Amino acid sequence: RMTVEFQPPFGRGRVVADAQVCWVKRLGDTGGAASPPGMGIQFSTMDVADDAGFEAGYKRLLDQSQETPSKLSHAPTAL
Repeated sequence: RMTVEFQPPFGRGRVVADAQVCWVKRLGDTGGAASPPGMGIQFSTMDVADDAGFEAGYKRLLDQSQETPSKLSHAPTAL
């Protein structure tokens, strides 16, 4: 169990949440899932206002990532 604090995408403040580690993949571990080394966490408690900011920020990030590539990147220009 741990407390995490971070700024969600497009957020103006910080989110504080209690969480617990759900999975760990150590550096050099080649077994299991093809994920990179690291850990995954699951939030257990979060203030209502923090939860709203978290949800809004990640929804906006998801919406933006689903836009067409032409809206997200610019075509190179010749000099």
